[in-house]
Amino acid sequence: MSAVPSCRGVVIAIALTILSPHGAYAQPAAGTDARLLALADSITVGDYCRIAQRVMAAPSVRLALASDSGVVQVSVAQICDGPPAALSLRALRGDAPVSLKAIARLGTRAYGGTGSATLAAMDEFRLRTRSAALRPVVRDALGDTAVRELSRITETANGILDMQARDAALTRLAR
Repeated sequence: MSAVPSCRGVVIAIALTILSPHGAYAQPAAGTDARLLALADSITVGDYCRIAQRVMAAPSVRLALASDSGVVQVSVAQICDGPPAALSLRALRGDAPVSLKAIARLGTRAYGGTGSATLAAMDEFRLRTRSAALRPVVRDALGDTAVRELSRITETANGILDMQARDAALTRLAR
């Protein structure tokens, strides 16, 4: 009789291991995180601001956004007027050192928001401008090269936001 419970436990552990993409415990994929963080180190808030302003400068995009245009303009303003342009997307997450260039700018410009608020504005911008209905409009307005850059920047910021949410949830579960 004592063999049945232990056998049952082994079966459950094996099933969890097979069904879970990261094993029996919800651990992040280290290689994926490392690639995302390296990419986030190479993209600055200023890069995001420039591409967001370019998208919103296109009259066809503003027209296609219709009533969402004001919401997107506010998001762009939060991105561009928030943290210093030299801050990397990873630094917004709060787990990377801030460059000397960004530190120097902190003393000359009011820092109007937190990294989380800026990432939330970036998420709002991405949700509104990368929808299926707007993709062709943005592609026609900006061209393929700029759209690839837009995708790289917005998806990296979205990955950082997802990573923050996942890490916060894992921290709560660990308590």
